Parts: sequence; structure tokens; C-alpha cells
Amino acid sequence: LMKFKYSVLISFFLSISACGGGGSGGSGSVSSPAPNVTITTTNGTQVAADAGSGDSITSGATAGISPLSVSQPTQNAIKLTELTQQLLHLGHDQQLQVQTVTTCSGGGTVMTPDNPSATSGTVTFSNCGFLPGLTIDGSMTFSKSGDKNNYSASVSYSNFTITNGVTVSTVNASMTITGSYTAPVETVSVSIPNFDLTVNSDYIRLYNFSSTGTTNSTTSEYTLSWDYTYDSSFINGAVHVATEQQLQGYSYNSYPNTGSVVVTGVNNSHVRCSTNGLGQDTDLVMIEIDADGDGVYEYMTTMSWTQFDTLKSAL
Repeated sequence: LMKFKYSVLISFFLSISACGGGGSGGSGSVSSPAPNVTITTTNGTQVAADAGSGDSITSGATAGISPLSVSQPTQNAIKLTELTQQLLHLGHDQQLQVQTVTTCSGGGTVMTPDNPSATSGTVTFSNCGFLPGLTIDGSMTFSKSGDKNNYSASVSYSNFTITNGVTVSTVNASMTITGSYTAPVETVSVSIPNFDLTVNSDYIRLYNFSSTGTTNSTTSEYTLSWDYTYDSSFINGAVHVATEQQLQGYSYNSYPNTGSVVVTGVNNSHVRCSTNGLGQDTDLVMIEIDADGDGVYEYMTTMSWTQFDTLKSAL
């Protein structure tokens, strides 16, 4: 769970946030590791904080990369799906063409296809400064089709590297984004067979990630659900993550109003995080743990979103 702002479905930001071998564009599945982390009453809350949010790789002071289109933006991080949507102008309020800017605001360049309406090509970053102290290198290969009301794009990121001081984050990933708009609701689905991220000596890998979300441009209400396998050095293994109840909230708030996410480890041990509030920092997150996998939650605690966020492993 974490700050599930879904406004990116209709907008773009480049002060971006939050939760890595190569890949090619497409939505085919890959072999993912079986859950091998035992979830206990001791580690369950920490595992949930790290793995239970699709945007769980956030860091305020260092570079983070996320495959998702949800999250409260924080400084000095980049969200891969949002960057893709901006570069390819995907969305009902965008023109479906490739960004033609070649000079980055902080120095360096972005090389794009000569034809701004190209439906395929490669975008190459060279020491490109998007945010203060943060540079991007690497390439994105894409193909896309449709118009601003119905679109799809397949994208591959290769050795996509973000440097922020002594922190070096490198991602290799493939993804497919599809979207449709019927006023006032836009629906966006993201499929990522493999997402491989290394940050200095740590790693995070997502397998067979899929998400579907809607956003209402009139009311600012969003819904979101996802499913994926999370494998990381931060939890010393792999778990399966899925929304049990879709998340629902409003893009002007930092957190969802309602929804629940279940993180499952070995032998069906699992932790459930749920919320039912007003989307505020002080809302309570309920954390329930079934350590023996018998389907009964034998442990429960609550904490505010602010407290829950501080449990995340910082990059």
C-alpha cells in the first residue's frame, strides 16, 4: 500500500516516486519464483511495508524507480510508467506523439526519433538531468498505436540508470500499457513480465506484474488493483502480492480511502493491510498476520499511514 495517488492516469509529473535482467516489450508471462519468505508476527509488518505496495520502492533522498502509475510524488525519484506515458504522450489529454525535446533542464540530452509522430523507435538518454542532482542514462525502445482515447504501447528499458550522488539505480524492464477513455473515466492497464532493479548492492525484482486502474476526471476518484511476485534483498526472498479489495480514493489525497492488499509467503503464511478512512496521513492501517497459514489472522495491530511509511527499507 503506500501513497496511492492515481492522478498520473491523466497527467504527468517528473518529480516522481516509489516500489530489475533485460526484457523486450510485450505482456507475456515469465517464470516467477515461488514464495520462500515465512511471514511471522515479528517480520510481517516490515514485509508488508516493503513488498505490499506496488510502489514500495520510494526514497525521499535517493533515486527510486517504480513500475507503477500510482503514488504520492516525492522528490528525486522516477516512476517508469509515468516517464513512459510522458515520453509517448499516452493519455486522453495527451497527443499521441513522441516527445521531441532534446535538451534536459538539468543538462544532458534526450535523443528521440526524427519524426515526432513515430509509432516505433528508440529514445536515448545521455547524462540527462531531470531533477536537481539526478541524471538519467540508457535507452527505451517502443512501439505504439491508437489515439488519445484508445491506445497501447509496448516498451523495453535497457540499462536505464539513474544516478543521485553515490546512489546508482539500474533497471531493465519490459512493459505494455493500454488505455481507453469514455468521458469522464479513463482506464489504464499495465503489464510487466519482468522488472529488474539494482540499487548499489541491493535488488528488487517484480515478476508478472499486472495492474488495472480507473480515474474520473470530474470527481478525481480512482480505483486500482494489482497482482505480482516481489523478490528482493530487502526481505531476503520472494512473496506474492495482490489486492484483496480494490483500492479506492481521490487523487487530491495522499492515501486511498478503502482497500486491502495481501502479501503471501511460504506455506500460505500471509499479512493483510487494509484501510477505511478519509485518505489522510493520520488514517489507520490495519495489519493482520496469519503466520501458520490456517486462514485465521491470529495477530492484529494498527498504525497511521505516516508510521507505516517509516517502516519501509530506505534505498
